Amino acid sequence: ILALIEQHRPQVIVELGTHAGASAIAMARVIQAWGGVIYCVDTWSGVPRPNALGPPRPLRIFACADHVVRAGVNAAVRMIPGTTQQIGAYWAGPIDALYVDEAQDSSALEMRLVLRWAEQARACVIVGDPRQNIYQWRGSDPEVFHELIRSARRSRVLSQSYRVPIAVHAA
Repeated sequence: ILALIEQHRPQVIVELGTHAGASAIAMARVIQAWGGVIYCVDTWSGVPRPNALGPPRPLRIFACADHVVRAGVNAAVRMIPGTTQQIGAYWAGPIDALYVDEAQDSSALEMRLVLRWAEQARACVIVGDPRQNIYQWRGSDPEVFHELIRSARRSRVLSQSYRVPIAVHAA
């Protein structure tokens, strides 16, 4: 994705599924060279602790913001926490590049938002592996990801995972 960013030099990137911010930080390090901005969207607020061992776990977006500041890229990053409906109503601006990581964990509502944004984006990269879906308990559905692949104007399905060694993937 970083090579694509350098090639297209987008002014505005929207990333859905920012989580702790690792990919956002990597992208921000590249786009800050020309004054670009990445909007980090995360609709999951974390899970409060169900017991009395301490205060509720903070929103994940706060952890991401802390990582962004520590990485020194906060001038290029805008955080957008909220529900999918709130974010869908908020975002109406142009999108140069849309990046969705871990798309297999998206709900049908989140994927409708992605499709709406993808229509207005100059470039769109959606990454996911339906076999790694772990958030069905909060509404994600691997079939939604399969539908996205089928409806894409252009897609590239990798036959191998580059995240783990081949021997592990084959097991």
